[in-house]
Amino acid sequence: MPGKVLRQTPNAIAEKLQALGTQLGVYAFPGDVNLGSRREVEHLADQLQKAAEVLAGSGHILAYHNHAMEFSRLDGELVYEIFRRKASAISFEFDTYWAQVGGVSPERWIRELGTKLASLHLKDYGVPAKHNQPAFMAEVGYGNLDFPILVAEAERAGCKWFVVEQDFTPGNPFDSLEKSFRYVKEKLAED
Repeated sequence: MPGKVLRQTPNAIAEKLQALGTQLGVYAFPGDVNLGSRREVEHLADQLQKAAEVLAGSGHILAYHNHAMEFSRLDGELVYEIFRRKASAISFEFDTYWAQVGGVSPERWIRELGTKLASLHLKDYGVPAKHNQPAFMAEVGYGNLDFPILVAEAERAGCKWFVVEQDFTPGNPFDSLEKSFRYVKEKLAED
């Protein structure tokens, strides 16, 4: 569902979640919100707070999914912090890759979110071999993020859901999925 629907009619989302039999609803992307405007950021936070309260009333969790832009600053305060402060009823679906792109420590933020960490997106940050090339999304375990530490911190916080995600792959997405699956099974999952 578009984020606008969640913000304007959260009851409709609660009904959809109920029909699907799922507990977690995620606000995935504030595409129609200018995160460079304090007024718009605070208005979004207020809307998310109200939506989270509606969803909680029906036994659901609303989580905010970050990208890099939430780690920009407004008057010295991270946009992500504004959401945490003004929308205390929301939880978070923390994306490790985008946090790294945003210049913050994924490990620190996982600890900081604590019990508000509902879901952890395992998406690795690849560093190119040449100076003038951009960073890239890599298969889990094939980039520079320390997933054994990140997953251990998330588990300590009580995180319930771990999601492997890779928006872009160097070839066949199923080959990338298999590489991530193998790494998760061998290095992160308990028997």
